[in-house]
Amino acid sequence: MKAISCPKCGNTRLKCINNHLYKCPYCDSLFDDDIRGEIKDISKSINGFLIEDGTIQKYNGENIDLVIPEGVTSIGPGAFASLGKYSFRNDDFYIRSVRMPRGVSEISISAFSECSELETVITAPGLRRINAYAFQNCKSLKSISLSEGLKIIKEGAFCGCKSLKVINFPDGLEFIGDHAFQDCTSLEEVKLPESVKQIGRDAFNGCTALKTVILPEDIQIILNGTFKECKSLQRITLPENLKEIEECAFYNCSSLAGVNIPDGVDIHETVMYKPWGNIGAFHGCDLSKVSTPVSRQRMKLRRCRYCGGRFIGSLFNKSCDNCGKKKDY
Repeated sequence: MKAISCPKCGNTRLKCINNHLYKCPYCDSLFDDDIRGEIKDISKSINGFLIEDGTIQKYNGENIDLVIPEGVTSIGPGAFASLGKYSFRNDDFYIRSVRMPRGVSEISISAFSECSELETVITAPGLRRINAYAFQNCKSLKSISLSEGLKIIKEGAFCGCKSLKVINFPDGLEFIGDHAFQDCTSLEEVKLPESVKQIGRDAFNGCTALKTVILPEDIQIILNGTFKECKSLQRITLPENLKEIEECAFYNCSSLAGVNIPDGVDIHETVMYKPWGNIGAFHGCDLSKVSTPVSRQRMKLRRCRYCGGRFIGSLFNKSCDNCGKKKDY
């Protein structure tokens, strides 16, 4: 029997997907082996986009400003990954911008990760999900237009996008995953729509230029490290429905000019007020500017606002017998 080979590149080491369907690992094309032992290409290439069942699997074109073809419904895993200058494909090739048509509903895992020269991404209505690490380390990405209908931004989706200054979070967005915007060091403002129900751990960790945050009313918990190391953060509006702030949530937010924590919020004393260690929710912040139900109650009892200890010393020079901090009220 005649050996089956890829008619595009001649490779004979094809991956058998089922009895009649093969995939070439070298050029990523699909082939159908019919009864006569002949082979035909059933994948489709449009302007360098290799498309299978509506999903872009790979790009082999030469345009740096990409317009995704009509009819595409998703961007496949790693489809454009590492297409930057000095990439594995060509020392001179990179992509600079991407425009998506209506109908693209999903951007898969690592689809554009490590595209170091990518500057602009424009999506269209219909996009519902951006999967994990989709744009990770796209260090030149300055703007991305997210259309209404987007529901989910998964973990690490924009992690390391160091040039991203502004991002519009559309109405209808519900979920932001762990590390989603970590180390976006140029991001200056976060204004989340009321539809957001959950923000993951370390979601904005290391956003050192972030100055203002407005959270939706339905957020009930701020998780571990969510705004950690946001050293320029000055103002944050906390929702009245907030129930808990976890450890390291605002770790080293040294510019925080004032935050009023609503009554009923659960902040574990041993986490927030422990005078040693480095896991406090507001460790590295000026706690005199953090107003909490616990600290207010302690001040009424003439106790240390930080740990609840008793004050000792002279009238004008009292300090806490537990943590050693001076009385400052």
